[in-house]
This record gives sequence, structure tokens and C-alpha cells, in this order.
Amino acid sequence: QRKKRFKAAEFPPEDISKYKCQKVHSGMHSTQHKAILDISVHDVQPNIILTAGADKTAIVYDTISEQILTKYTGHAKKVTSCLLHPTQDICITASSDHTVQIWSTAGDLRHTITAHKTGVEAISLHPTTDYLLAADSAGVWSFTDVLTGETLSTHKDEGASGGITCAQWHPDGTLFAVGTANCAVRVWNINSHQMLQSFEGHNSPITALAFSESGLHLATVSKDSVINIWNLRTLECLKTLTHNAEHEVHALCFDNTGRFLAVGGSELWVYNTKSWDVVASFKDHTEVITSIVWTTGDQPVIVTSGADNSFATYSAPN
Repeated sequence: QRKKRFKAAEFPPEDISKYKCQKVHSGMHSTQHKAILDISVHDVQPNIILTAGADKTAIVYDTISEQILTKYTGHAKKVTSCLLHPTQDICITASSDHTVQIWSTAGDLRHTITAHKTGVEAISLHPTTDYLLAADSAGVWSFTDVLTGETLSTHKDEGASGGITCAQWHPDGTLFAVGTANCAVRVWNINSHQMLQSFEGHNSPITALAFSESGLHLATVSKDSVINIWNLRTLECLKTLTHNAEHEVHALCFDNTGRFLAVGGSELWVYNTKSWDVVASFKDHTEVITSIVWTTGDQPVIVTSGADNSFATYSAPN
């Protein structure tokens, strides 16, 4: 059964235009191998943040106390992706060292997933929160029970030459999408292990993808900073948003109403998904944005991580 998500109240686009950067947090990770590559925000306690570092560590941070709560040091290479479980005291990290590790929030290593033979590029938590999708740079994806650490299935995507670069579950929990280094976006059915659709509208490796909360739309972006919005009913490209390649768009995230799409690269842009106008933009990171999360609530907060070894929070003034 799919986890029930809190639906944020709809607020007008002009409210987003009032958003400000509330704080830029830095100094958690080593400056020798600087970059926060991914970020996760706790669903219930949005002040609890998990960061994935190029310094081989992941850190749980409290934005209220501005204190590091836990530091995970079990990976041998950079941590590429991370997740805070919404209901269990669990953190999940993926790494270029070929492993996925499941930790207690207190810092104890519970499980190490060794289903992959190359670097794990992306992880995504199933909507039931019981299972984990992981995908690697050789084009292999795996399906794992989060509580037991048992990998239930693995599959090689033969169409993902050059590997999988990003992955995410569809909100219905049956489908998921992967982005590939050979410019394709491929939608899979987890039950049948069949590839149902390949979207071929990009001319550069896929760097990020995101489903809308309704599951109707899929946003994808490639290394040339071209964003495509796909209608999953008609399987057509609904809209193409073009940024200059130097904008280095690496991150996408819909808010929980589906009315806004946040896009991160050299800046943070927020689009209204009805008009596709930019309703807000920010430039608070000194290097490219690597990940974006919207919190839930009537006035959601936008959280971004960056290659400048920091994360930033954006919200309306109090």
C-alpha cells in the first residue's frame, strides 16, 4: 500500500516570489574533497537533514541546534546519494565504492548491500517505504527490502549503455524511471521487470529526473541543461525548457502540489507548472546545485545542496 502523503495547501505563485534564502549551512564536510552531492530531509522533522559528501561521509544535521547529530564513515569512496527514512530510525547511503549501506540514526551499520559491481549512482525509496531501488554506472538496478537488507532482485538494463545516472520511483509504486548516460529515459515495471517506455528526446546524458506527486508528469534534464516535461498518459513531451549549457542544471524537484518545479544548476529557479514562467530565482551557492528537496506543509521550504560544500534553505519571511 502506498504511503499517504500530506498534501500541501495550494498557495499562489506570488508567495513563492517572496521566498528568501534563510540560511546557508556549511562546514560539515571536509574541505579537501568538497561537495555535498545529495541531500535528504526528514518528512516529519524537517529540521533534520542528511547530507552525502564527496569526502566519503554522510552527516545528519539539525538546522535548529546547528549541530551534527551523526556522522557515517563506512564508505571507501564518495557518497553519491542518501535517504532519511520517514518512519524508521534509518538512514541509507550509496557510494562509488559499489555499496549501499543502511544505518541506524544513532550511527550503527545495520546492512551493507553488495548487489552492485560498480559505483551506485542513485537510490530511491519505494512509496510504501519498505523497499529501495538502487542503480549503478553499469546499468544494473536492484530492489532491496529496507528492514532486512535482502536484495530481492537485480536486473541489467541492456539499453543503458554507459550506465544509469539517476533513478526514481513513480508515486504508484509499480513503475520507476531511470536516466542513462546514452541520453535516454527509461520507464520500468518492477513486477514484470519489463521496460515499458523509452523517452528519446535528449541529446546529452541525463543528469536528473523527477515525477510529479500526481504521477502524471515526469521532468528530465540532460547535461546540456535542456529540461523536458513528459506527459505519462500521452507519452508526449509537454514542454521543453532550455537553459544555457553553462547553467549546468543537475537537479529537479516538484513540490507536493505539482504546481511548482524547482530546477538547480548555477542558480535555483522555480517554475510555475501552469504557465512555465520562472516565479523565483536565487543565487546563493557559489558552485553548482547538486540536489533539491521540497518539504511538506502549507508553506513548504526548499532545501538545496551544492558542490560548494553547503546546503541552503529557502522559505517565505516569518
